[in-house]
Amino acid sequence: MKRLAGTEGLSIERPAQAAGLAAKAVVGRVPINLSGVMLAAFALGNLLQSFGEGWRIACGAAAGFMLVLLLLKMILFSRALVEDLNQPVTAGVAGTFTMGLMFCAVYLTQYFGAASFGLWLWQTAVGLHAVLMIYYVFWFIRRFKLEQIYTVCFIVFVGFAAAGVTAPVFGYQASVGTFAFWFGLCAFAVLFGVVTVRMIKYKPAQPLKPLTAIYTAPLSLCIVAYIQSVAAKNLTLLLVLLVIASAIYVFALACALRCLAHPFYPSWAGMTFPFVISANALKQSAAWAAASGHPLPLAPAVMIEIVVAGFFVVCVAVRYMMHIFADK
Repeated sequence: MKRLAGTEGLSIERPAQAAGLAAKAVVGRVPINLSGVMLAAFALGNLLQSFGEGWRIACGAAAGFMLVLLLLKMILFSRALVEDLNQPVTAGVAGTFTMGLMFCAVYLTQYFGAASFGLWLWQTAVGLHAVLMIYYVFWFIRRFKLEQIYTVCFIVFVGFAAAGVTAPVFGYQASVGTFAFWFGLCAFAVLFGVVTVRMIKYKPAQPLKPLTAIYTAPLSLCIVAYIQSVAAKNLTLLLVLLVIASAIYVFALACALRCLAHPFYPSWAGMTFPFVISANALKQSAAWAAASGHPLPLAPAVMIEIVVAGFFVVCVAVRYMMHIFADK
């Protein structure tokens, strides 16, 4: 069969165009909530590092893959993302992206020797998170409506304490790190009552119920920031924070387990990082107390929380990949 002149490349171009459209469709199915799973994977690598460097590398690679997907989404669907930031839940979830960048900067610095770029990325992420807080205050808090207050507010304001967790790698623990801890702790004290009243008065719809698990993240994040960045630590304060955080953990875990019986929603990302940082808080508290001459019998609880954290991160990550790469 003769081919018409000038059509020689069509058989190649058409499959290439189809592949390009298919790839764009895949990227289009990436929810911004994936940033929460990315953050959890980076943090899980830190949590598992004591069991072998390979665990941390594997978690970092998975988180890096998710970061690439998110960056592609931001590039190809920037207008839609900007519009989504007008919604309080989406804007709040965006905080997990800046937090994830802080953890990513640590990986880049420690594994690739990219100290200068890692420091720049960390400073940029801290700055962007501060901008997000200002944006959230002026766009949502200033026009206060109780029904628009969600647990994602913890991500926006208490999430700044992630700077305190990562600051020691860059030598900023005495300044940015310590400030981030106290800011996060004060933000938690202010928000906890408001968010709880909202959750009681306005029951969240099923797609938003997994975000209830975020309850266990803020205080645990503050505990890790306290241990990592604050020079003069007080055992009594640490124990008080740990007891409260443990009580909240039980509540959040019960809520998360119930959510697993329901269909998948992007909000499942809220059931990942909170359990990772809770396990990390318990683990680091036990280690610091033992080093200070006050050993605590927390080893069994630490192992249980590590297993729970790993289960939720793997489970949610698999469901996300099924959602994104499903042949639709």
